[in-house]
Amino acid sequence: MRVVSRNVLALAVGSLGLMPLPASAWNLTRLATYSPENFELLDVEIAGDFAYIPAGLGGLNIIDISNPSAPRFVSQFYGGSDSSLYRCQYGRLYAWHYKDATIYGSGRYCGIKVVNVANPNRPVQLSEYGIAGRSYEHSVSYGEYLYAAVHSDGIEIIDVTSRSSPTYVGTVATANAWAVAVSGNGEHLYVADGAGGLRIIDISDPLSASLVGSVATSGTAKDVAPAGSYVFVAVGAGGVDMIDVTDPANPVLVANYNTSGYASRVAVGDSLVAVSDWDDVEVLAWDATPSLKLAGYKDTGGRVMAINMVDDVIYSAEWSFFQTFRFGNVDAPDLDVSSRDIDFPHVDSGSCLELPITLQNNGSQALYV
Repeated sequence: MRVVSRNVLALAVGSLGLMPLPASAWNLTRLATYSPENFELLDVEIAGDFAYIPAGLGGLNIIDISNPSAPRFVSQFYGGSDSSLYRCQYGRLYAWHYKDATIYGSGRYCGIKVVNVANPNRPVQLSEYGIAGRSYEHSVSYGEYLYAAVHSDGIEIIDVTSRSSPTYVGTVATANAWAVAVSGNGEHLYVADGAGGLRIIDISDPLSASLVGSVATSGTAKDVAPAGSYVFVAVGAGGVDMIDVTDPANPVLVANYNTSGYASRVAVGDSLVAVSDWDDVEVLAWDATPSLKLAGYKDTGGRVMAINMVDDVIYSAEWSFFQTFRFGNVDAPDLDVSSRDIDFPHVDSGSCLELPITLQNNGSQALYV
């Protein structure tokens, strides 16, 4: 078998020294891999010492992440329902939003589950909400209102003053709302609107919310994360867009970084953007120049569906397992393999088939295999 490295091309015989990439290490060290009982992991919501991770099969996993190197199971919540309006096959819930010991779980055509997690060991459902025929994706709250992305039905505004009895307030039309985020001052809602790009809604008065600005993105807008006067948008095959929203009525696309895969979710910090990029986790450095550039990379071996970040720790939901990483210089050898499976199809007798593998040393020291 021939082994192809980005740094070395050689036969895999004996000891092969793989030197690190010349520029720098790729700055992501794996801390832990955890496989919860409920899988099809689709989101990561972080609140304090807990991660709330929806599972397409089984509802919700609550994980203690007080030690990111050793995630620990706390409890589960099943999102199924017997009512005709909210019937959820397998308890499928796709995204969770946390506020004040309450989490809101979006289940597309299953509506929204409102769950009390004051005691994470015993989550208790308070209510469920939804309008028949609408598909609920991600949601976010500010004050006593919940803003839900409802795909082609736009943005739904819900009064959650009473957690046990959410009430419909109104809808703002958009093209295909996937995700939402609130500005730091609570006056604007940023919407990842699919082919509609980024849309900005004035929510200073939730009872009369209205669209005030929009801008086309480099690809299909799937997720959004604000930081000061900028908003970062995951745009699928187009990577990540950096948009200046200083003037909400006239947002301006100021930078783009085209990631190696399909950017579906983003999480932002003071100077970094973590990206769930399907085949890998990527970390981008940003500044007000403005610029976006690659600062961290890890081929995780899983299907990276969602991402979150607290300080220098990155939390990744990868369909069948949950992984944690620390951003920073990798002070040792660190091997990434382009594929964890080598599956040869049928080969006729006398024929030859060659399948290359890329070995990449992400560390700052030579790796000997």
